[in-house]
Amino acid sequence: MPIATPSVNRGGRFAEPGRDLIGGRPIGKVGVGDLLLCLLCCCCLLLLHIFPPSVFRKGICPGQLITVSRSFGAATSSLDELRAAIAFYTARAAEKLRRQKLAAGTLTVFIETDRFRPVAQYSRGLTLNVAPKSDNTWELRELALSGLARIYKSGYDYPRTGVTLGALELADLVAKRLWADEWYESQRRLMAAVDRLNSKYGRDTVICGIFPAEGAWRTRFAKRSPRYTTRWPEICDVMAR
Repeated sequence: MPIATPSVNRGGRFAEPGRDLIGGRPIGKVGVGDLLLCLLCCCCLLLLHIFPPSVFRKGICPGQLITVSRSFGAATSSLDELRAAIAFYTARAAEKLRRQKLAAGTLTVFIETDRFRPVAQYSRGLTLNVAPKSDNTWELRELALSGLARIYKSGYDYPRTGVTLGALELADLVAKRLWADEWYESQRRLMAAVDRLNSKYGRDTVICGIFPAEGAWRTRFAKRSPRYTTRWPEICDVMAR
């Protein structure tokens, strides 16, 4: 006895068994675009289920961090070299903060030896609270240097260090300070002026603080490929005869 197969009426047409209701495509043959769209929708629904909508209205992704770290051109055991590197990295991280209009609530500084070499190993990091939250290079740098002094141990060669900023929040939403609020606002205007000058006349035209600009901690770029698309002096030269 034959078994009746169900059919669905869709706008006056019937979908055949084993066929998709969208476009009449065979079931099981899903396009890559459809699959990606489905996965994207699922991810969005999952995020909205886990995190409240107010988090996304602030424009900050939960768990977002800003990290600036480089491998040194040569390993160094000098505290002065490490201080110069930390000051430089903190300034870069603060620039990224202000560019994204954010303020940081935590600062992590870390140092580490080369774990791929047969030398004495040591690595340590320290997370400090930035209270109240700030995007000021001066404040973040002094906090980072104090953290470095607490984790530094002599007798080791360090090829890498770095700074990570966390607990980010939109700078305009940061609570007002109970004291020294006028000083902080003047510092924000100063940092904005420094950023405008560096944007107009080139990076590091104006820097905050006096630290060595060169040293063993500076990353080497001897084998870097020419940056044809972003640097005029590195455009290919073609000689025609």
